[in-house]
Amino acid sequence: MGTKVGVWVRRMLAIAGIGMALIAPTGMVRAQSVSQAFVRIAQAAPLAADVDVYVDGASLFAGFQFGTVSAYMPVDTGTHSVQVAPAGKALKDAIIQQNVRLDQGKYYTLAAVGDSSPAVAPVLIAFDDDNTVDPNQAKIRLYHLSDNAGPAMVKDAEGTVIIPNLGFEQGTGYLTVVPGTYTYSMTLINSNTTVKQPVTAVADKVTSVICVGEVGGSGGTVFKAVVQSVSAIPTGLPQTGVALDRPGIPPIGWLAIGAFALLALGEIGRIVARRLTGSADAAIP
Repeated sequence: MGTKVGVWVRRMLAIAGIGMALIAPTGMVRAQSVSQAFVRIAQAAPLAADVDVYVDGASLFAGFQFGTVSAYMPVDTGTHSVQVAPAGKALKDAIIQQNVRLDQGKYYTLAAVGDSSPAVAPVLIAFDDDNTVDPNQAKIRLYHLSDNAGPAMVKDAEGTVIIPNLGFEQGTGYLTVVPGTYTYSMTLINSNTTVKQPVTAVADKVTSVICVGEVGGSGGTVFKAVVQSVSAIPTGLPQTGVALDRPGIPPIGWLAIGAFALLALGEIGRIVARRLTGSADAAIP
């Protein structure tokens, strides 16, 4: 009897070994490169207060309002056609149709600008963003997207000039600061108008101050600052990501386990049946 049980056990172990061999190679976690960039859209074009945004002809935003900044979205790398049309209009009525190249792991702000008075040709302005931050620090960046404000001088709360002449369609470098609340002043050089903007810099985040609208304007397109904070990437890590296959048992592994279970139940049933019929000593075939 012991010999027969030993044969049965060895047979089951062999089947189990095959199942595990099928499972092991494909159930491991492995990292794969993600060929994606990360893009956010800023609607700073008074020419069309609300717009529909398309990428390669596919709708990305509908009724995207003036002065709105989206979150970063993953987009496949390569060259894409971006279209911006007045809300509700057909794609053929786009006021902006522009190709944009996106590189793997990079972060971008794509700002739509354009106006009739002053005459500013509708176009997308692409900014390379750096969302890395040292631990427990914060970063601030200003973007000048007001088409009639003219150049601006930017000062910190102590009155120190940070940027002497920030022009339309330009962004500052990144200011690394200790987390806290700061008040920056932007003096519009042509009109000698000063606008103060409080900014709360949050630890491990990057805060953008995006100036849009028209000086002397009214309604939805009046000059204003749009403030947005996003989670930073720790310094030393690339601005990219990996996709991890979820650990687990692949379909072929489940087939092996099922086969093992059926064979095991079959052998157990045969042994029990033989015992009940008095043939428990029969050899296992």
